[in-house]
Amino acid sequence: MTTLLLIALIGFLMYAFPVIPFVLLHIVKMVLYMLYMCKDMFTYIKGRKWKIYANYGIYIYGGLYGGGKSLSISKYCTEIYKKYDNVKFISNIDLHNVPYEKFEYFEQLMDDQDYDGQCIIYVIDEIGSLMNARNYKNNRIGETQFLYTLNQIRKQNKTLLLASQRFGMCDKNFRQCAVQWIECSKTWRVVSQTIYDPYDLECSLNPKLVKPIKRKKYFLATDKMFKAYDTRQLVKDFKDKFNKDEFNPIIVEPLNNSLDGDLSQARRLTHKGKRRKGF
Repeated sequence: MTTLLLIALIGFLMYAFPVIPFVLLHIVKMVLYMLYMCKDMFTYIKGRKWKIYANYGIYIYGGLYGGGKSLSISKYCTEIYKKYDNVKFISNIDLHNVPYEKFEYFEQLMDDQDYDGQCIIYVIDEIGSLMNARNYKNNRIGETQFLYTLNQIRKQNKTLLLASQRFGMCDKNFRQCAVQWIECSKTWRVVSQTIYDPYDLECSLNPKLVKPIKRKKYFLATDKMFKAYDTRQLVKDFKDKFNKDEFNPIIVEPLNNSLDGDLSQARRLTHKGKRRKGF
């Protein structure tokens, strides 16, 4: 009789509280889950993963003239350089606070060299002019090798920070692969950033009706931020006649914590020098 009452009680509890049979049936999976969680936490701490940049993808900064696009990108690069150990910058604009390789050839974007875990951050200002959507036949973005790079950007540890005045000016391949469209607007020194899902903008007939995926972010532009890049620099088109065997990139060092002066420190490094400096 006691056994029957005990069985009935257990049956009632399992019926009244479904979590009990779930736990009993999945206790082994839960133990494995806890072990995996401990293992991942140990690996994270041992490998100092908080110092490793892993925010891969394409991010497009948009806005009209003087809206703070280049300013926002320069600020972001400075923050990333100070926070993470595994970043290398390749830029077509002068960055005064971070070491970077000058972006001179389109082929640099398709570089498949293994940089030993480094994340390559490409800064491309005026992407709407360099790779315009209306010039898709000649802007080389449709090349098979480039599409291969674009679609496997995470596997190659690459991040693209692009600046364009309008969403539609970017080539469609960029728009459809982008992670975020960051709309920038600047009033005096106050810069606002509104973040949208590029896919929503791509599919919308009226972009003004698209809701942002994140609230507006604001920051106050200081004198140091303005001096961290050349706001009046004219962006040039990519050079032709690229020879991979003879290519020796120009590496520009930071201006020794001084944001004044010119960029005459640009120099060409040998392959041995690049390895020694981590480039």
